[in-house]
Amino acid sequence: SQLETSDSGTYCCSVTNKAGHDQCSGTLTVKEPPYFVEKPLPQDVIPGSRVQFKVFMNGTAPISVKWFKGSKELVSGASCSVWKDDTSSLLEIFSVDTADSGTYTCQISNDVGTESCKTSLFVKEPAKFVKKPEPLVLLKTGDSTQYDCRVAGTPELKVSWYMDGNEISASDKHRISFKDDLVTLEILGATTEDSGLYVCEVHNDAGSDSCSTELKVKEPPVFKRKLDSIDVVKA
Repeated sequence: SQLETSDSGTYCCSVTNKAGHDQCSGTLTVKEPPYFVEKPLPQDVIPGSRVQFKVFMNGTAPISVKWFKGSKELVSGASCSVWKDDTSSLLEIFSVDTADSGTYTCQISNDVGTESCKTSLFVKEPAKFVKKPEPLVLLKTGDSTQYDCRVAGTPELKVSWYMDGNEISASDKHRISFKDDLVTLEILGATTEDSGLYVCEVHNDAGSDSCSTELKVKEPPVFKRKLDSIDVVKA
């Protein structure tokens, strides 16, 4: 039958006949390969988070533990800490950024075997602008203009437009769109009341960013009082 760790111990054999008695003994140690009792779960986090991956293990001691990101072994240092005792091990990453996203592996081994398990870390990318509108736009009354921005970051991204601190809603005057990574605000039939500071904000779970542009709508000159025609007598 298959040996179990409970079969470990000291075994004695004795022999007896009419002439006498003798015995001998021997020790049996049944070593158990290492195995995971509990494996680490995948994590989705925001930049700057402190991340911990922990495993619980069993098997014949001593058990050695190694942690890897991809194929690179991780050791305690300025950015992370690796800790273990007889039955568990902890990998702690102090302050993650997007470069820490990837697959992490824990490998345990002893004299009679090796076992490994994998988990993943995804660090969300903060929302940001990769293209901003021109800082100043000049229009004359009645003209229209369009502001285009491009954004990046982990979905879901939410975008808002403001004019002098007041949020802009879609209307006959303002057309707002957000498709793929392109954010657009169109102002139709501008008047002098549309002059002001326009701010676009984008945010997600990981962070936010903003950009601004100024619109100046100038009115063509008009006469408030025109010259009257007069007749004069030559001196």
